[in-house]
Amino acid sequence: MFKKAGTQGFTSGGSVGSSIGFTVNSGATLNAGTSVIGGGSFTLSSGAGLMIGSAVGITTSGATGNVQSTTRTFSNGANYIYSGGAAQVTGNGLPTTVNDLTINNAAGVTLSANVTVNGVLTLANGAFGIGANTLTVNDGSSVGSGSLTSAATGTVSFAQGSAGQAVLPGTFGNLIFSNFNKTLPSGTILIAGTFTPGNATGHTVANSTIQFNGSATQTIPAFTYHHLQSTNTGARTLASSGVIKIAGTWNPGANSTTVTGSTIEMNGSAAQALPAAITSYNHLTVNNAAGVSLGGPTTVSGTLALTTGTLSTGADVLTLGSAGSVARTGGHVVGSFRKSVTTGSPTVTFEIGRSGAYLPLTVAFTGVTTGGTLTASAIAGDHAAIAGSGLDAARSVNDYWTLANGGLVFGTYAATFGFVSGDVDAGASTGSFIVRRYSAPSWTSTTTGTRTATSTQATGITGFGDFAVAEILPNWTITASASANGSISPSGSVVVVQGGSAAFTITPSRTTMSATSWSTACLRVRSRATPSATSPPTTRSPPASRSTRARSPPRPTRTARSALPVSPP
Repeated sequence: MFKKAGTQGFTSGGSVGSSIGFTVNSGATLNAGTSVIGGGSFTLSSGAGLMIGSAVGITTSGATGNVQSTTRTFSNGANYIYSGGAAQVTGNGLPTTVNDLTINNAAGVTLSANVTVNGVLTLANGAFGIGANTLTVNDGSSVGSGSLTSAATGTVSFAQGSAGQAVLPGTFGNLIFSNFNKTLPSGTILIAGTFTPGNATGHTVANSTIQFNGSATQTIPAFTYHHLQSTNTGARTLASSGVIKIAGTWNPGANSTTVTGSTIEMNGSAAQALPAAITSYNHLTVNNAAGVSLGGPTTVSGTLALTTGTLSTGADVLTLGSAGSVARTGGHVVGSFRKSVTTGSPTVTFEIGRSGAYLPLTVAFTGVTTGGTLTASAIAGDHAAIAGSGLDAARSVNDYWTLANGGLVFGTYAATFGFVSGDVDAGASTGSFIVRRYSAPSWTSTTTGTRTATSTQATGITGFGDFAVAEILPNWTITASASANGSISPSGSVVVVQGGSAAFTITPSRTTMSATSWSTACLRVRSRATPSATSPPTTRSPPASRSTRARSPPRPTRTARSALPVSPP
């Protein structure tokens, strides 16, 4: 009888015969090494331990393994330690349920049959191969320099009935979690078969990687992932429902990926990027204050949830499907955002902006006879061509918007441009803002609609392009006229904005002038804010005396340029 607390060694020097009985009591651990325990009976009591060194482990009968007694009793409440110097199998004597199970063999141990560990699974050294069997871990686990491996058809179940169970890194076939939160390792969990994560949602996943590496088709279930990867050649199908949360990187590899009814939620704390290989989503949620970027042209056919942070398109376009919708809490799209426009009189809102500012654009159509798409974006800074717009760049919104038509046929539309107070120039009056449209190379005026402290509306628009919002520059009206002896071109009223200029060509109408006959031109200048002011007449001196016997050649045309003052008189 082995009953001393702690570990006791046994060396037989060979086989022990006759009817000797061996019992290992609770609290004692027998180190069998490579010895053979024979005799009439062997009992490993509940709470006892057995260190197994035989290459074939322990068996229920026959002359194999460390224990070869006639009668063998291995308690399911005992602890089993595999510590051989050569590769081992657990043997069919290992009960289907054990207390603690320890693998401490650098050459590795292979599970012979299904086993449930109610105590602690310890991978001290070497690989523990599950093969095609099932290993169920109902309590904790510990990893030293050991590892866990499984065939593609093997199963490991972390089945603790309370939260906080640690999941081991390893190569799994099928991996099952109970319905309680787990703590994932900082290493990699490879899954070649089916992943069944249970219904808990508060797992600790920081810095862990789950890699689907099966050669056959695999389903990626709804779960809270940190890094999500796919390798090997099997096709991948996203879960048909639920939320696939990704806090780190998502690398689908070269595997084909089928998108179904689930939601992809990017919820990291550092900047994230959607993979270039996946261009279509059912539902997509952006929940990352550091921002998410597209990997290429992307379409969301269901709900685009903008919870927090920006979704940046870069040089690509984000398209919302014709049946899609946007649920915005605090985020927005930075870059090109395309939406469908139906016939009739639809209103389309673009949840767009720049980095750090939400700049929504709402477009209300009338008389759409042919539906299509509309693509919008908001761009930081004044428009590059604002100098020719008639708008005051020093009293403007320091952003502009773009709209591009995709096959629409319509009557008119009204557009409301939203902005933030921090983008408005100091001294500017939002109550005086107007909108002008740029379609290279020209600017077009619009009719001003409703103004608020953070938005300006333009109505009756019939075209697309770039849109800027600002106060208008003061206008000057130059009225040009000439006497009967000449002409000025252009004549009549010419409008010039503040700081601009106008060119006038003055041409005499007579080929020969006397000293008392010359052409007179007059430029009358009027600002929009002050009464008319008349400039002194621009006169031309009489020609010098010439011989009367010869007609002077026609006087060449001369151009006079009137540079307008910087500010109104």
